[in-house]
Amino acid sequence: MKRVCHLLHGPYLVDPRVRREAEALVDAGYAVDVICLSEKHSWYALPGEVNDWWRIRNRLSLVLREGAWQTEGEGSDRATVTYARLVDGQLVYSDSQHNVIEGREPGKH
Repeated sequence: MKRVCHLLHGPYLVDPRVRREAEALVDAGYAVDVICLSEKHSWYALPGEVNDWWRIRNRLSLVLREGAWQTEGEGSDRATVTYARLVDGQLVYSDSQHNVIEGREPGKH
């Protein structure tokens, strides 16, 4: 299976553009990984804050540890890896511990 990784400066689940793109990729058979701010760290950023986050994000590493993707480096506590998968015909978003964040039928965006 082909994989795609999205790197975002804001929270993934509240951005409909990213959701639509990720859902379309999953519908096309891709495994989609998303690195973004966690919901508990979401914010409406000023330009300087966006600049600071991108500098932090640029130094983060995405690593596979014991079968799970995670971020490492300064600021990794502000990032999370979110997965989009088809499960029994439903598009399911989960975190790296496979805790379901949200589910929906493909094509029902």
